[in-house]
Amino acid sequence: GELKKEFAENTLPTFLKNVEKLANPSGYFIGDSLTWPDIEFYYVLEAAGGVCPGDHLKDKPNLTKVVTNVMTNPGIAKWLEERPQTTF
Repeated sequence: GELKKEFAENTLPTFLKNVEKLANPSGYFIGDSLTWPDIEFYYVLEAAGGVCPGDHLKDKPNLTKVVTNVMTNPGIAKWLEERPQTTF
């Protein structure tokens, strides 16, 4: 309803705009290798996509790279492939 609309139209876009500034151009939040904040961002974005699907990273190149870096990490890629699918 109204809360979901507020989240999709205001809260999520504002959050992503601000977080885009925190990620560096190589696609990491800290340094040049995968750290917990990268994984946590991926988790938050995946959860948000369950609530309001769509291309939330349009025009957000740093965050797009963070997601790619997380998803292509061998251990995480294996887990994503094998994990049970759940819906929100």
